[in-house]
Amino acid sequence: DNAVNVNRVKFFLGDGVNDSSISSSEFLAAELKRLGYKTTVLRTEGTHGWPSFRRCFAQFAQVAFR
Repeated sequence: DNAVNVNRVKFFLGDGVNDSSISSSEFLAAELKRLGYKTTVLRTEGTHGWPSFRRCFAQFAQVAFR
């Protein structure tokens, strides 16, 4: 509930569309956006595993290390 954090904290959520946690990550993303946080969501093909992680990390690294 701290306005300073809302402006400086950003979230990146990545999940596979066939993963069992997809509904939880969609709920979390919606809540974070509702609270005003800048939230990036990446949905990749597949499930929780190395190929999905690589795609998510590649996208995250481009945002985090600018």
